[in-house]
Amino acid sequence: MRRSIFSLVLVSLALGCGPSRTLDGDDTQPVRIGLVLSLSGDLGASGQHRLDAVRLAVREVNSAGGVLPARRVELVSADGESVPEVAVSASRDILEDDRVVALIGDSGSTSTLRIAMDVTQPAGILHASGSSTSTLLTDLQRSLEEDERWFFRTAPSDAAQAPVLAEVMHARGCESVMIVHLDNDYGMPFEAGVRERFMQLAGAGALMPSLAIMDNRADYTSDAMAVAAAAPACAALVAYPGSGGRLMRAWNSIATRPNVRWFGADALRQPAFVEEAGSGVLTGFLGTAPLTDPETPANNAFRAAYEATFGRQAATFDASFYDAAALILLSIAAAGVDEPIAMREALRTLSDPSGVVVRAGSLAEGIRLLRDGRVINYEGASGPVDVDDLGEVEGVFEVWRVNAEGAFERDETLYPAGL
Repeated sequence: MRRSIFSLVLVSLALGCGPSRTLDGDDTQPVRIGLVLSLSGDLGASGQHRLDAVRLAVREVNSAGGVLPARRVELVSADGESVPEVAVSASRDILEDDRVVALIGDSGSTSTLRIAMDVTQPAGILHASGSSTSTLLTDLQRSLEEDERWFFRTAPSDAAQAPVLAEVMHARGCESVMIVHLDNDYGMPFEAGVRERFMQLAGAGALMPSLAIMDNRADYTSDAMAVAAAAPACAALVAYPGSGGRLMRAWNSIATRPNVRWFGADALRQPAFVEEAGSGVLTGFLGTAPLTDPETPANNAFRAAYEATFGRQAATFDASFYDAAALILLSIAAAGVDEPIAMREALRTLSDPSGVVVRAGSLAEGIRLLRDGRVINYEGASGPVDVDDLGEVEGVFEVWRVNAEGAFERDETLYPAGL
């Protein structure tokens, strides 16, 4: 497990900085926020981007003197390694050793669900994710009394996204569909959502038996051959970038493969998917994902700050992780203390329509307003991020396409109410 502590007060945010604690003479106890992300393994390619998005939010706050008077933020981070057991162990270590008041993570739904059940919910601290979309997280929240709910997310649930994928495939003329999905807490509920909606649209006869695949295998030739043997008109791929890319590489290697149109889910909208599949393999590949980089002043400010700080463009879900951190930091300022119950209650006040608009990139101003007793309406980098009683946010979705250069393009924007 890789673990490090970042104080972000006087240190550079450049990539590659080593573990450090640099309060540099400030004898005020820092406010510690925990972060567990998959920095290695199948989801590792996106982990550093998301870590940096959280760092950016912390940097904004610390540059203005801290989240509370004379109290800066210290970010304690660990690598969940794309393995749920490792992520749970890392989260527990951070809580016990570093006395964090909130935790952000993980990237994948299975790890996030286990952290919520085994660590943050029993401990009673705020827990957020910017990319875990499984409906099982909603089910967990719904099973709890309101005062037992500690999880929230800044990316919309698959309860909305899975039907959107089914509707896109139906609208684009898929007469028969095979769903190829990970056999885990992300893939299984997603498969059920796609199946249910596509049956409503096209009838049960249009759905072939689904194919469950294991995550993080070196070779997916047998799975690719199973799809080829079934020969559906369309295939929906619900996988992570590594497993999905290797499956598509195996598919491309079948000389006599049938003509199947492939569609993917949100987790595949990462450069690592294209890299794993190989040059030219995914040209024309379509997929759906929550629209986490809308053309708004808040997102524009975030993207400009991210690129100026880290020298590269933000990727999918980076804005959502920034917003997860922003909401935690603003909740501390609104509460006036770093006490979990007060933070949780304050979190629900940060999107008041009557409040002063505070956008991503202006967290320092938001904290100043909250210290002055003002009400704010936070507009996130990824969207409104108005968290409801179950910790959910509404979302807009996009249809994405891989172009001939291997880059992702937005093909269409979808508003669920209009589908």
